[in-house]
Amino acid sequence: MAARKSSKKSARKGTAKKSKTTKAKAAPKAAARKKAPGKKGTVKKTMPRAAAKRPAAKKSAKKSVKKTAKKAASRRAKAAPAPAAPAMPAWAWHEVMTNDVATAQAFYTHVFGWTARDSGMPGMTYTLFAKDGVDVGGCMALPEHEGQPACAPQWVAYVQVDDVDAAVERSTSKGGSVDMPAMDIPGVGRVCILRDPAGATFAVYRPQL
Repeated sequence: MAARKSSKKSARKGTAKKSKTTKAKAAPKAAARKKAPGKKGTVKKTMPRAAAKRPAAKKSAKKSVKKTAKKAASRRAKAAPAPAAPAMPAWAWHEVMTNDVATAQAFYTHVFGWTARDSGMPGMTYTLFAKDGVDVGGCMALPEHEGQPACAPQWVAYVQVDDVDAAVERSTSKGGSVDMPAMDIPGVGRVCILRDPAGATFAVYRPQL
């Protein structure tokens, strides 16, 4: 009986030792399992840092895009051709021809706020109208033809051409008429005042070279 009791006790002790060993071995695994949710927590903690880095990356990307766009615009501006000069024939000048220059000057300077000054052309009196220092038109006495006014008081628009005489010939060949024959004005150029078949007045002009 005594032998049986001792064997039972030793068996119990061995079982207890085994259970303790098993528990000791299982403890790290359990601890690891408990820490496992912490990994998710760790990911959650690092997420704000990653999110904080994203705006900085976006800003740098935007800056690089802007720089690239500026460089491209600068290259296009340099490569763009210079604006071409207006093709001729083109409207070049306007002037009023009148039988009372002084009254015309007083009228237009008052209505439009223009200034008036003598052009200094040799051999004739010609007034220049200007606004803010920029010439906008002219004023002159009515030209005469055989002692009579060549035309009625009016505003005349000038078209700049390469060849005044050729333009006059083309005009008359299509039913136009000459109001003031072509003439050279010193310091200005060659001018001719015409009428179209309906009677509207215009002038052709080539600047003195």
